[in-house]
Amino acid sequence: AAYNEGRPQAEHIKLDLSHAALKNGRLDADAQWRQMVTIHDAQAAGCDLFDIEYLRKRNAPSQFAQLFECQFVADGDAVFDFKLLQSCGVDSMVEWAAFHKPFMTQRPLGNHPVWIAYDPNHTGDAAGLVVLMAPRRNGEPFRLVQKNLLPGADFQTQADFIRKLLEIYAVEKIVIDTNGIGAAVGELVRKFFPMTVCMTYTPEIKGLMVMKTLNLMRHGRVQWDHDEIDMKLAFLSVRRNVTASGRHLTYESTRSKSASHGDLAWAMMMGLFQEPLDGAISGGVEIDSYDNTNEC
Repeated sequence: AAYNEGRPQAEHIKLDLSHAALKNGRLDADAQWRQMVTIHDAQAAGCDLFDIEYLRKRNAPSQFAQLFECQFVADGDAVFDFKLLQSCGVDSMVEWAAFHKPFMTQRPLGNHPVWIAYDPNHTGDAAGLVVLMAPRRNGEPFRLVQKNLLPGADFQTQADFIRKLLEIYAVEKIVIDTNGIGAAVGELVRKFFPMTVCMTYTPEIKGLMVMKTLNLMRHGRVQWDHDEIDMKLAFLSVRRNVTASGRHLTYESTRSKSASHGDLAWAMMMGLFQEPLDGAISGGVEIDSYDNTNEC
């Protein structure tokens, strides 16, 4: 606990953070109130706004445990650990106050440029889309200002959704994974945003995307609101795997109708990947894209 920093060993406190210890809430010695409430606790307390059995059927066991039982996946073959993802959380209303005024204008970021990254659905699951505030100077963070899971396989609807974002933000870059339905969405989007960047995933590119994202996170250059849950779950779902040939390491996440969070992680990594690996910004203003991308 932060309470222990700078204090002699005799004054250190140890906190039991188990569900049993925090179920009823507890005011700890560091003056912090802590409580852990699972869906079962809520039901026992009289909440009837959900159907637990239905939720079990709609979510894989590991995701049900994460979403509703306050359990997080073990590191194992996971790529992003929970502590690292927690470090990305900030109080956006304070940290981003200089340019983030969502309740005061129809253009919440004014003319600050943003990048849109879109990861299409492949098997009928929801497509992931994120809007990132782009850094203007070397070392500045990327800030997640909007995320969406676009349901269904209607590529026209998905392209129209992206078009509407141009009315809300000063869009500087759009990047789309053009595997599968993404090719159709990219074709439509480039009609109103000709400089749309297309990507095609390979095991090598996915590996570079993961390494770039880890590097940014470890250097405090990825931020989202501290109440953000979906992005944490999305990154927790990313796993190491091997290709069908067994010759190459690759990265995958759950993609199903009941578990689409992973698409948000890949959309965000695709957006972050548009910055060069060394983080250098050309001319101090514009960030160039990689050779592995191309205009649609």
